[in-house]
Amino acid sequence: MIGMLFSYLARWLNFIERFWIRRIAPILKFGTKFQYRSRRLKLLHLLYIYKLISI
Repeated sequence: MIGMLFSYLARWLNFIERFWIRRIAPILKFGTKFQYRSRRLKLLHLLYIYKLISI
């Protein structure tokens, strides 16, 4: 059960990341070759994007 939850969460975060990089980032002129310094920064960035989308 917990494994399924983490799998679903990972797929959802992957979808958000792909959506951000391919569709939203070029519109906002952030560029599509943004490099993350760590997984923690990547996760924080994705959570921030999720909050923006869910408002």
